[in-house]
Amino acid sequence: MAVASPLMLCDVLCFLHSKQGKLNVKHLKYALMDFYTPEDISVAKVRLLDDVRSINSTIKLPHVPQRRDGDQRLEREVDDIA
Repeated sequence: MAVASPLMLCDVLCFLHSKQGKLNVKHLKYALMDFYTPEDISVAKVRLLDDVRSINSTIKLPHVPQRRDGDQRLEREVDDIA
């Protein structure tokens, strides 16, 4: 019997998944920055990192800052997930 896990949907990650391979990375990043708020993107990044960590993979992941501040926060957050 499979263990039930909570299903959490995230608009930003659903958008990324649906556009992956259809848009080049540059246009995808611009679309994210134009449509979503920095808070939406930050929540999506945390969700993605938590999901990847929950896989319990033996692969060592690089350090990705949980919180970004500053003038170019939006661009750096998008770079982290795109």
